[in-house]
Amino acid sequence: MYRWRFLISGAVQGVGFRFATYRFVLTYTPKLKGHVRNTKDGLVEIVAEGDTIDLQKLHEFALQGPTHSQVEGVEVEKEEIKKANYKDFLIKD
Repeated sequence: MYRWRFLISGAVQGVGFRFATYRFVLTYTPKLKGHVRNTKDGLVEIVAEGDTIDLQKLHEFALQGPTHSQVEGVEVEKEEIKKANYKDFLIKD
């Protein structure tokens, strides 16, 4: 099991990025657990735990973003974990 932390930059706040990420996870990678949130410095942070196939799908989504976003970059931090920290995938404020 892995935990990936994504930091997405660009025009990503105020365009439905969090809700679109939540819908994507529930629809295409429902085994992923974690959260998505806006950061104070204008980024979107996604923390997700699961297998590498689902995490790669989420990475591809993050690179594209929802329709009204303009993704300029995606930083990814990856780590192997033994135990999950999340029970669901949530939108955080």
